[in-house]
Amino acid sequence: MMLPSFVFILSLRMIGGLEINENVIFQKVNEVSVTRAHWQIALLLDTNVFSTFLTQLETRLNDITNTTKDMMFQFKRNDLLLQTDAFEQSLAQLHTEIEYIRSDHDNVLDSYLDYKTLSHTQKRSLLPLGGFFKFLFGTADDSDIRNIQTHVNQLQESQKTIIHVLQNSLSILNVTQQHITENRHSINTLISTLRQLEDKIMHTHERLQAMTHAVQDYTVNYNSLKIMIDELRQAVFHASLYLETFKGQLNMLSTGKLFPSLISPIHLKDVLLDIATKVPNNLQLPANPKTDLWHYYQSTSTTVVMSPTTIIITMDIPLLEIGASFEVYEVFNFDMPYSPINETINDNKIHYNMSARYELETKGFLIDQARNHYCLLTNNELKTCQARRTCDVQSPFYQVDMSKLCVIAIMINNTQHIKDYCKVIIHPNTVLPDAKYLGSGNWAIVSRQDLRLVTICQDHSQNKISARAIAPIDIVNVPMNCRAYNEYFTLNAWYINSSQTRLQTDKLDIPTFKGSSIWKPFHTSLVNFTKTEMPHELSNIKEIPMEALITKLQSIRQLNDIDTTSGDFPLWGYIIIGVATALSSGAALLIYCKCKRMTRSNRPIITQFRSANDDMHLGEISPPGYVGVASCDVAHEPLVSEVKKPSAPPQRPRTLSSLYPSLRG
Repeated sequence: MMLPSFVFILSLRMIGGLEINENVIFQKVNEVSVTRAHWQIALLLDTNVFSTFLTQLETRLNDITNTTKDMMFQFKRNDLLLQTDAFEQSLAQLHTEIEYIRSDHDNVLDSYLDYKTLSHTQKRSLLPLGGFFKFLFGTADDSDIRNIQTHVNQLQESQKTIIHVLQNSLSILNVTQQHITENRHSINTLISTLRQLEDKIMHTHERLQAMTHAVQDYTVNYNSLKIMIDELRQAVFHASLYLETFKGQLNMLSTGKLFPSLISPIHLKDVLLDIATKVPNNLQLPANPKTDLWHYYQSTSTTVVMSPTTIIITMDIPLLEIGASFEVYEVFNFDMPYSPINETINDNKIHYNMSARYELETKGFLIDQARNHYCLLTNNELKTCQARRTCDVQSPFYQVDMSKLCVIAIMINNTQHIKDYCKVIIHPNTVLPDAKYLGSGNWAIVSRQDLRLVTICQDHSQNKISARAIAPIDIVNVPMNCRAYNEYFTLNAWYINSSQTRLQTDKLDIPTFKGSSIWKPFHTSLVNFTKTEMPHELSNIKEIPMEALITKLQSIRQLNDIDTTSGDFPLWGYIIIGVATALSSGAALLIYCKCKRMTRSNRPIITQFRSANDDMHLGEISPPGYVGVASCDVAHEPLVSEVKKPSAPPQRPRTLSSLYPSLRG
């Protein structure tokens, strides 16, 4: 029957194998470096900064509280404000909020103290003054005097008429004067009423102005207080965060371990790299700070010293000697049962309950790989050396060759030293068989006779497997998740497995602003807004209601639609127009070519007319000193209706330039 296959992870204690000498089992549990060299690091945590921050925060709280009370008292006494209840209520809310903040501040302070125990110009104008001038006349003669008398008489008659008119007018003026007096009285009454109204308006204006100033002062002060309270709330919030961090650091320091919240990995890495450059050449750090920084958080212990203003955290970093590596062995000492040398097989066989074991000096020790030096370990040192890479021991190291210890003699299997230095202890009443678990399914079984074990595995088949333990001492391996038993004892099952899971953390999402409906009326009213140009008048406007903007843009769009109606012509229309234009151009070009060809056939006659005409004109403009050439009127000569093509090219007519070459150039 085949054994079922199991996949299991070896324990960290089983780095090497087992070594059995005599009745002693040596199990290698770790490989460490032994050192007595350390580098001490002191971390200073200044608590005075937090105390100063809390003191400043308390002072700020008192100032804001007093300011709020003064504002409440001021607005309560202000008679200009009619609705003072609303102002008082808002200020009271601010005061209540300040009290809440003060409560939070007191809680933070109490907790911290707990842990700490651990121009107008008037313009004037000048009017010019003028004078009146009178002219004097000389003396007059008799005719002049008579004329003057006549005129004076006429003037007298006129004045009488005027007096009569004036008397009539005076009666009218008297009546009018009475009405004017009455109107004057009414006007005076109206003026006094207007003055009273003006006084009331001025009084109301002054009161409104004072109320406006009061409301303005309230608004400014309220907003200033609100801003200061918000800043104060943020400061208290940060103080709470600092306090929580401080509490966490103290809680972690109470465990005596080093934590990332106490010193960040980047900071610790820089410190360790700086130490690595300063240690002697024969020493080194226990782990590489660049690749195995977590080792220092797991193995480094801390010591805390508290002062009134500073917390001092000290930690020791062990320094290892280069090349000094030791193996840690745990010793299992078993009883060896008695067995006679000349034992005969008969029915009267006697079994003795005696057993023997060596008296060993230790349960664990260190020894180098060359087996030259060793060091005995106490029980506490053995536990420490099993779980760490470094081991700080108090015992000295001895030479293996010079050792007189029984445990070392058995380890190196030195028969003579075993005989000389090992002391045997007899136990007369030993209960056997016995078993001891070594780890990873290995059991050491001590018995006087061979034992048969039945192994049952906890799988679907639950097959039974037989195993045999050979006397007196044997090591039996029980597969993982299997149990072995016989008539004396049961070896319990063991199981080691591993799995991986992801820790549940809060999902960190960046807040995004989803679509808002604030622009919905704009998009609904103006579809394809990108085709509309913004009016230049809007460049100087800081703000405008959306309804007014929509109305303005809609009117612009209607005008643009009227102007661009022809622009919405389909593409196929442009193609047809282009083809028609091309055909028309081709037809016009063809007609032009035909007409051109027809005119070429009549070119000789036209050439004769042109030559004769040239001769006529050149003869008329002959310069002085030259004999003019006779010319004729071509219009009176008969035209030849048909010209026959000559067999030779026609003779070129002689012109004035050919007759007189000196005229050229």
